[in-house]
Amino acid sequence: MGSSFVAYRGRGFWSWDGYLENVLALLAHWRQQSSGIFGGWIHPQLDEFIINDRRRAQVLELLESLTVQHGVTREADQTASLMTKLLKGELETDETSPLDYMVSGIHPYKW
Repeated sequence: MGSSFVAYRGRGFWSWDGYLENVLALLAHWRQQSSGIFGGWIHPQLDEFIINDRRRAQVLELLESLTVQHGVTREADQTASLMTKLLKGELETDETSPLDYMVSGIHPYKW
């Protein structure tokens, strides 16, 4: 399974693609990104999409609602949590940071 770096305002986190695809599909805006055709380097283009505080608040609301949805996997929940922290400015990691935070689980991942 490939991995991708999710960037926003100069910070970000690495994620296994299957987990990231799952979260993006749940968010609905990123349908093409979650299609499974990328296989290593999904770029949600958060800086291009979240252009103001209103959009950031909307995406945060969607991310936070994922945790109460029935059937959301642990991996998707933890990936959504990383994305929430990123959008709130609570992550200090960048592409060169150690990967000790990276979500892990059973492979192949089925969502």
